[in-house]
Amino acid sequence: MGFFSFRREPVADDDLRDALFAAAAASDTRALKKLVSRHLNRVVELFPTWKTLPPAVLADPSRTKFWAEGVIGVASAVAELGDASLFRQLQRAPADNPPLKIAFRDAQGRVLTADELRGAIGPLQYEVSDGEAVPPEANALHQQGRQTGARGNHHEAVALFTRAAERAPRWPYPVYDRAFTYLLMKDLDAALSDYRRTLELSPRGFFTAVPAVDTLAREQQGEFPPGLYLAYVMLETVNDRSQRRHLLAQFVEKYPGFAPGWQKFADVADDNTLRLEAIEKGLAAKPDPHTKGMLLLNKALALNGSGSPDIAVRLLTELVASPDSAPDTEALARVVLEQIAAT
Repeated sequence: MGFFSFRREPVADDDLRDALFAAAAASDTRALKKLVSRHLNRVVELFPTWKTLPPAVLADPSRTKFWAEGVIGVASAVAELGDASLFRQLQRAPADNPPLKIAFRDAQGRVLTADELRGAIGPLQYEVSDGEAVPPEANALHQQGRQTGARGNHHEAVALFTRAAERAPRWPYPVYDRAFTYLLMKDLDAALSDYRRTLELSPRGFFTAVPAVDTLAREQQGEFPPGLYLAYVMLETVNDRSQRRHLLAQFVEKYPGFAPGWQKFADVADDNTLRLEAIEKGLAAKPDPHTKGMLLLNKALALNGSGSPDIAVRLLTELVASPDSAPDTEALARVVLEQIAAT
């Protein structure tokens, strides 16, 4: 059953927007796609007005992020239906930026294929990444590897991901999923090698590959204890916000020099003061470029909500312009920046 019931009577524009944004916030991909499919023409028509955040929303960091993620979530769902026009409204001109591909992953970080997405349940996260056409055979092998890995047959999954990568040598997905499989197998050297290869294929970043490389390399060098990154990734499986906040508080207390932990803790912080404190601690902990971008995005949202829009605009502008910004970070920063600039 979906997150929402779908009525036959007309839905008001604001109600439609709120339902779409709520589905995006709840990671209810099925409900989001069903709503978008049913109201596609209206969604495309109304989308330009949704890009403008009301002043009351801009004054609240958590609501700003909710709205911005809702806008991108809607654009993602429409793109999944074959219309990338909404995302083009959020991107640079094609001459300045390569085409972007929308993809979804589950709580364990596994990228979902289109077939898996149709039947997916539970929490999902969308992300934006560079992409190109992939041979069907490679796609099929990749999907088989994912299904095999889900059954716990990690060695067989690695073999299937390897075959997929051989048939699509410029495609980062199977290499990325093979890295995650090695991580689950606690073969940290092999995981690090594949995450590095993923970034060779996708230099702007690919899902969690940037923080994975940074953390695993620092584990290898003795700066972090072995297994830290795996323990951190497992926190993503905790969906209850209160429980996650409690576990993250324990995590950052134990590992105060681990920036991604502070970034996640800032996401679930109860108030602006605590959020800003967590962000500053994360920025002081030698964050990798991807984590730094998300920390700065959250800092801009918090500062704008605290009455410092000029500093927020400067931070967001730098994120949009920086070649180190991951595609999803850049898209979020662009949406929020346009709203602040319009007020």
